[in-house]
Amino acid sequence: MSDTELKVCPFCGGAARNAEVEQIEHSGWVGRIECEDCDAVLSLQYSANSPGIAGAEVIAAWNRRPLPDDVASGSVKVDAVRANFTPFYIMSNVRRITPVHYNKQRANWVLAMDVFAVGSRSAWQICLDAGIDPDGFTIERAAIAAAARGDA
Repeated sequence: MSDTELKVCPFCGGAARNAEVEQIEHSGWVGRIECEDCDAVLSLQYSANSPGIAGAEVIAAWNRRPLPDDVASGSVKVDAVRANFTPFYIMSNVRRITPVHYNKQRANWVLAMDVFAVGSRSAWQICLDAGIDPDGFTIERAAIAAAARGDA
């Protein structure tokens, strides 16, 4: 694969639009790549001497995959990959990347309301179905947390 060839979208397997680079400061550039099918966007800001460097960096970021190439190339069904994106996985990653002050103020069921755009009952049920303590402030399987506390 050449340095300028874009891999398929990591979310839907669709084709990616060419990288666009825009100057925002004297040596600041924004590189952007979009999926033609699902409109996923990768937009990164770079401090570089030329748009070519920023363009190469955003392409490298788009093409970087945590998955094997057979999955990223689309030869494995995307649905099989999406099966790994469970509520537990999504909630644990959202909890990991949100600011500390947010994590200390919002119980898991409130986080589920925000993430999945549902009401309180549905959010509570999402937590229970994922094995997460709805009233907790960390994302861990309820059984594991109970065992760690000695409740099990």
